[in-house]
Amino acid sequence: MRSPSRKWCSLLIILLLAGGFFAFPISLFGAIENMRKFQMVNPNIIFPGIGSGAQNLLEETDQGSDTLVCPTNMTAEERKAWMKKKLPEFGIFRSTALSQQFKQRAEKFFNGGCDGKFFMTWIAPVKSFRERDFIAMETLFNAHPNGCLMILSRSMDSKNGRVILKPLIKRGFKATALTPDWSFLLKDTHGEVWLAGIKEGRRDPGEIPLAQNLSNLLRLAVLYKYGGIYLDTDFIVLKKLTDLRNTIGAQSVDPISGKWNRVNNAILIFDKKHPILKEFIERFSVNFDGNRWGFNGPHMLTTVIEKQEEDQTTTSQYCQCWPFIQSTGIRYPCFSRNH
Repeated sequence: MRSPSRKWCSLLIILLLAGGFFAFPISLFGAIENMRKFQMVNPNIIFPGIGSGAQNLLEETDQGSDTLVCPTNMTAEERKAWMKKKLPEFGIFRSTALSQQFKQRAEKFFNGGCDGKFFMTWIAPVKSFRERDFIAMETLFNAHPNGCLMILSRSMDSKNGRVILKPLIKRGFKATALTPDWSFLLKDTHGEVWLAGIKEGRRDPGEIPLAQNLSNLLRLAVLYKYGGIYLDTDFIVLKKLTDLRNTIGAQSVDPISGKWNRVNNAILIFDKKHPILKEFIERFSVNFDGNRWGFNGPHMLTTVIEKQEEDQTTTSQYCQCWPFIQSTGIRYPCFSRNH
């Protein structure tokens, strides 16, 4: 893939909270202390069905157990047939009035003026949206009060979803949930072919919940279409992100050399139609493996970036990166392409 000379990617240290673990050494207590510095929109907001932390985990696990997950002990051919039969029942790709209006609604939302376009995905029941996810949105708006946050989600684009977002909107923050139009977002990309293969029973969806891989693809597609910043819903924002361009988070870094050895797709910052996004989508579609956790997400992104780095000769350079935890600047290799 050829492109004008540009920086393809810079690497960024991130604070990532997922299942109680951070991507880099930082204590949970430290994160809580940072959170206390923020003025929360509504610390007393009540979410439907909230119980104890353990019960929440059980509920979330139960809700995801029968959603786009093939039964165990199936062959690849059996999974293809099962998914082809069951997909219409789930309705995730069903064309509705809301999905058909996605393009117009998105344009209207962004036309109001935004200091940064932010995206999240939520392919889960609305009742599984928890305090942790709400706090992630709060920290985003504390760092970017004039930003625009779009959650791509069929379930959140509902009355209950609007109830969850209402405290943010009442404070004047721009947040919305839109039912994605998959055909529009994937049009003229390899993702369009991949999705057709899943729907028609020609591609093995694998044993991993399909929703996980749909989220991997959707975040790439929406950034390719609009450009902006994608964040996971468990991502705690501690500083401004809009000064960064064509940036991806480092999941692990060699403590001696300081060089990254794995990237993560929990945060992605890219220009509209950036060529590497198209390459990510192509690699996702062509090499898709639904039986390996992370293969179509962090592993795939790491593979593509390593390949691009290997292709460099005299054009390699260094760029200043913005670590989130450390206060001092750290330099990591980035690269550009001249053709």
